[in-house]
Amino acid sequence: MKHKIYVRRAKRDLGHPETAALVKKAALAALRCEGVDEPSEISVTLTDDAGIHTINREHRGVDAPTDVLSFPLGEMDYDTGCYFLGDMILSLEHVEAQAAEYGGG
Repeated sequence: MKHKIYVRRAKRDLGHPETAALVKKAALAALRCEGVDEPSEISVTLTDDAGIHTINREHRGVDAPTDVLSFPLGEMDYDTGCYFLGDMILSLEHVEAQAAEYGGG
């Protein structure tokens, strides 16, 4: 095991069918670029604006949607040697709007 990237959808059929594979590819590229050599684990949840709004309000006290939330963990599982980097939540609605705004969508 080198890196484990877990991607789940908060709602069925959220995003393009290949979104999870693209998120995994991007996360692995980021780990490579950062020179992360130890086995690592990241959890990514794909949601919509309503879902990320709720999480943002409950965990950060911010009553608004956003594009991404991250919850770094940074803990080592000494039994497996895996480094748990943390959790990310992406609002696919927000990301899509930003892509259109910045000329990528």
